[in-house]
Amino acid sequence: MKVLLPESSEPLGFHIYDGQGSAYTMYIDDKLVAKNGSPSSEPDLEKAIYIPQYGVLENYETNSILVTMIVSNHIHQKGGFQTPVTLDIAEKIIATKNINTFLQIFLLGVLLIIALYHFSLFIYRKKDKSALWFGLLCLVMVLRLVCTGERLFMQMFPDLPFSLFLRMEYFGFYALVPPFFLFLNSLFPLEFTTIVRKTFIILPSVFIAIVLLTPIKVFTSTLFVFHLIVIFAMVYITFVLLKAVRLKRKGAKLILLGFFAYFFAGLNDLIFHNFLIGFGLILPFGLFFFIFAQAGALAHRIGDAFNTSEELSSELEEKVNIRTKDLESKKQEILELNHFTHEINSQVDLDSILEELSSHLFNKYGILGSWLLLPNESKEFLSVSRFRFFASVGDHVKEYLNHKIIPIKEEGGFIYKVYKRGKAFYLNKIPKYKYQIDKEIAENVGFDSFLLVPLMRNSQCIGLLSFTNFKDSMNLDKDDITKISNICSQISGAIDNNHLIALVQKEKEIANKAKLVSEKQKKITEQLNLLIKSLNEDLNLNTIMKKVSEYIRSNYNIEYHGLSTLDHLGENLIYAHSLMPDFVSHKEREVIEKLKIPLKESLGTHAIAFKYNRPIFAQRIKQSALSPEEEIIHKILKFESILVIPLILQNKPIGYINLYNVGKVFINKEQITYLSILGEQLAGIVYSSKLYKEVEKEKSKSDKLLLNILPSSVANELKETNQVKPQFFESVSVLFTDFVGFTKISENLSPEELVQELDGCFSQFDEISNHFNLEKLKTIGDAYMCAGGLPISNRSHPIDVCLAALEFRSFMRQMSEIKKALGLPFWELRIGIHSGPVTAGVIGNNKFTYDIWGDTVNTASRMESSGKPGKINISGETYNKIKDFFDCEYRGKIEAKGKGEVDMYFLLKIKKKFSLDEDGLVPNQDLLNHSKDLVGING
Repeated sequence: MKVLLPESSEPLGFHIYDGQGSAYTMYIDDKLVAKNGSPSSEPDLEKAIYIPQYGVLENYETNSILVTMIVSNHIHQKGGFQTPVTLDIAEKIIATKNINTFLQIFLLGVLLIIALYHFSLFIYRKKDKSALWFGLLCLVMVLRLVCTGERLFMQMFPDLPFSLFLRMEYFGFYALVPPFFLFLNSLFPLEFTTIVRKTFIILPSVFIAIVLLTPIKVFTSTLFVFHLIVIFAMVYITFVLLKAVRLKRKGAKLILLGFFAYFFAGLNDLIFHNFLIGFGLILPFGLFFFIFAQAGALAHRIGDAFNTSEELSSELEEKVNIRTKDLESKKQEILELNHFTHEINSQVDLDSILEELSSHLFNKYGILGSWLLLPNESKEFLSVSRFRFFASVGDHVKEYLNHKIIPIKEEGGFIYKVYKRGKAFYLNKIPKYKYQIDKEIAENVGFDSFLLVPLMRNSQCIGLLSFTNFKDSMNLDKDDITKISNICSQISGAIDNNHLIALVQKEKEIANKAKLVSEKQKKITEQLNLLIKSLNEDLNLNTIMKKVSEYIRSNYNIEYHGLSTLDHLGENLIYAHSLMPDFVSHKEREVIEKLKIPLKESLGTHAIAFKYNRPIFAQRIKQSALSPEEEIIHKILKFESILVIPLILQNKPIGYINLYNVGKVFINKEQITYLSILGEQLAGIVYSSKLYKEVEKEKSKSDKLLLNILPSSVANELKETNQVKPQFFESVSVLFTDFVGFTKISENLSPEELVQELDGCFSQFDEISNHFNLEKLKTIGDAYMCAGGLPISNRSHPIDVCLAALEFRSFMRQMSEIKKALGLPFWELRIGIHSGPVTAGVIGNNKFTYDIWGDTVNTASRMESSGKPGKINISGETYNKIKDFFDCEYRGKIEAKGKGEVDMYFLLKIKKKFSLDEDGLVPNQDLLNHSKDLVGING
């Protein structure tokens, strides 16, 4: 390249920026003037190095020079000259070198000092991580600064491998992002999202790994991608800082100002590196400005800290006074608690302990209800031992608490969880019920909030105390709950000791009762005889088993029973009656009721009882001894013991009664003997009851069948006297219907279709007749006959029959419209009504029929045959009875077969004043009330 020189006589100099290829030499007029490494066409012979070159040219007499550059690159992704060589007056070139070196060394010093300062801050105040991340950011910037610009590190150690220099340079750039993000996140944690923060820590870490582990050509090709990531990071940080300023975070404005300078410098470096546009590499200067902005923010925070310290000092004395008062109050509470605990420990029984505790909590916290729950000996369930209320509570609540059993397992709800975890549980408002038992207790006791406190002794829960204000809120805070828990903890030992004493006393009472067994035997025998006598007085199985259950409960302390009988083959037991525990659900009851227990299997308690024909008492249930069906029953009823008593009739069992408790059954051989005697007596009674039930069932079927044939009053008379006397009725209304075109349409129908069509119509007529208190008399072919005013006389029958006729007509019109729309043939209805006297009675010996006779029946039939399709034709007699309530159309005197000329009317609709609808088909309440008033008044 030929360069023309200026006419000036001042010496010239040159400046070659770093990063020109990988290695190069520069000759002027074939004389070597500058060199970076050793260029070569062979990769193995090339020695790369990046150091800026400065030099002074000799005075040339000619007005031009020849510049020759030899450049090689076998390492970097980008090769060749990337910036122009600068030729200028030598004095300016040397000044540029000195200024660049001074600024770089100055920035290095500043960054190192600030890094050490922030590390010191972190050592003395490790809770504030911002100092650590900012110090680390400064150190990374120091590394990048010595590897770029004047390449101070490379100048100091020129013999180190070039690949190491290049990796340090890229590492210094990629490693800037994580500490920068961590620093800003430590200052404004609420403004950063976790996903973005992790992304800008993980992504640069991946790029750093690429720099450390891959060849130069690979990791140098990642620079452009990382530039895009940096731009995105800068935009996101800008958004975060603007948000922090909007939310008035401390120091946010100063840091935002410094970041803008840093952002501008970084953006300039990116553009300069990729497009050689801009002010050169000025990122260190941007960081320098950002550092001073951070220092200002730090000063602001320190100032706030001093102000806070002064405020705390002024408030300290007041807080000390408040704390002193609190301590005095706590001391008084401790004294009261010690006095209360002493009073509790001096009590000799659980009633007194609960009385003292309840009174104390009522006076101090206004708690209205308290009850103590203790486990049974086997710790399978909890039951209420004592309770105390300071509010009016119904007897049903006390009765419920006295008998409620809470299983110590998952189904035990809140109470089980507190017992299991050993921690107090408070609900001021029950949100919802996860377990049925919680809902049951809340509804039966009647509370909306409660506090459950476990009684702990030697790390074991020995019971629970439950507190409530019923429907009123308890309004307890966390401190109140802690105090109540401490009180309960103090008295748990006294409760446990008294409970043990109570158990000992109970055992002593059992021993004393054993001495009276012989005296009670006579009484038991007498009671058994009285029971058997009482059972023979009633054949209802429910009544029988209720008496048996009460007898067994009062004499043997066995709460529950199940009665089953043999099926007709004598091979299986089927359910007959039972009394089950309250916790058994309706679905579980159905499962038990549907079970069949085989008796001829080798496995099962009932199979053994059947085989040996004697009672079986299992004090402790063994799963291996149960049949599959018995396992299902045992799983549902949760009994520990069971007594199976066979019901023997004529030396053969007809069934079995199972006796059990939720816990164990305690019974001796003598008592089993008495129960076996009861079983023998009960067998005949149960068998008689079964026969009685079957007879009653058949009788009920017979009665139902008779009522389908005859009116109820007539059927009762027939059953009582074996005959029915004919009865004369002075006034009834008779209705006939007939289908027009029946014969023609029925010719095209199969027998099944014909019967189906008639059944559909007549069934609807039956419903309407029943609704209006009419008596259906008969159907003959396609004709339907019913009457009102019998078998019990009334005066409403004309109205009732007319209302029914209107509904008959409406129903048939609807049917015709539907069939017409479907293109099917349909029947039209013709209706006739007449009112007058009739005679009614039952005819036949084997097949009974309730029928009526008289001229009224014939006239009603003529009204139907003289009518028109879709019309209701009524006689003058009927018209005179209903004319005030219905609109009618007079047809004149019309010839009727066998009757001559008769006045006839078409019944059109209900009068408007008595109708709910415009069509006059639905009666209003006035008409219904009028008709109702006439019922029962003899016509």
